[in-house]
Amino acid sequence: MMIKPETASCIELQNISKSFDGKLVLNSITLQIPFNSYFCICGPTGSGKSTLLRIIAGLENPDSGEIIINQQLVNNIPAEDRGIGMLFEHQTYALFPHYSIYENVIYGPRVRGESSDETKKIAAEMLELVLLADRAHDLPGVMSGGMKQRVALARALMTGSNIILLDEPLGALDAKIRLNLRKELVNMVKSLGDLTIIHVTQDIEEALMVSDYIAVLFFGNILQMGPPEDLYNNPNSIEVCNFLSKANFFEGTVIEQFTEQTGEFSIIQIPTGKIRVHKPHQSIGSKIVLAIRASDIRLQKQNTTDSNQLIGRILRQQFIHGMIRYEVELSNNQVIVTTQPYDPEHTLEENTEVRIIFSPECPLIFPYPEKPLEEIIRD
Repeated sequence: MMIKPETASCIELQNISKSFDGKLVLNSITLQIPFNSYFCICGPTGSGKSTLLRIIAGLENPDSGEIIINQQLVNNIPAEDRGIGMLFEHQTYALFPHYSIYENVIYGPRVRGESSDETKKIAAEMLELVLLADRAHDLPGVMSGGMKQRVALARALMTGSNIILLDEPLGALDAKIRLNLRKELVNMVKSLGDLTIIHVTQDIEEALMVSDYIAVLFFGNILQMGPPEDLYNNPNSIEVCNFLSKANFFEGTVIEQFTEQTGEFSIIQIPTGKIRVHKPHQSIGSKIVLAIRASDIRLQKQNTTDSNQLIGRILRQQFIHGMIRYEVELSNNQVIVTTQPYDPEHTLEENTEVRIIFSPECPLIFPYPEKPLEEIIRD
């Protein structure tokens, strides 16, 4: 999906390719990133995310393709002249050791000659955002790596640039602080006005929470791009679906199609039974892959009148954050995963036979892939 033509682009990447030692890392990447958007680039480790960010920053040169920032071709413009603020993972954060945390954060505005009360107010708000207001007068030397990363994040947002690049900005933080920052980061960014954020992460929950747009990058290729709700509800491939939600996948064949008052339906034959779906994209006889998300499944001991119910056996259970994660083994030894709200009176014990129930509206249907399904899911 491309950004709508009426949406002005802050950054355009046109056919960007990059190789290292003969290995293709980015394969003809084309992206349009709108002004004042929070744009996430997501993908597994080694997919080329950080390389793409470094090319935008001017820290790497592409082998081919064009980088256009604010309608200006910048391929030959050095990083320091591109007007971009940045925070990269695994950098030393480049904090001034003899400056306090507050002085580090407000350094950029002071160099530009800004010393207004409003600037000081924003700097204080930045320290509140990264949960370091009570450490404002400390020196970097007494801070942990995670704290230094938060200072570097606050300083990046204070650079005065209208484009900020963030490479795993929350990666070094503990879980509770990371969750709090996710909630507050977008509000702070939006309050700063004309600011475009490009945020690289392999944490899809983080991307879904903070972004206006997501681009999914797999092994140098953009697989899908769009608003987070569009990608989650309508993934265009098995790879994107698996990356976004870790669904349960079944190979099947379309054996019947029919129409009822409530719409068109297909019957899919899978190794452990027949599944009724409300999204018939393929003709009868077509081989397909069907995906059912863990959250779309409910488990029950007794038979029901539901049109979709498979039989399985509880293999193991695990309590996670107020939910129960069940692994359920089907008759063909396939193991599926589902998460259910924790209810101590209705927890299912291991070895219990259960019905696996889901609505015909839930399954996602994909064309049968050339590559073995097991390899796609494993990748």
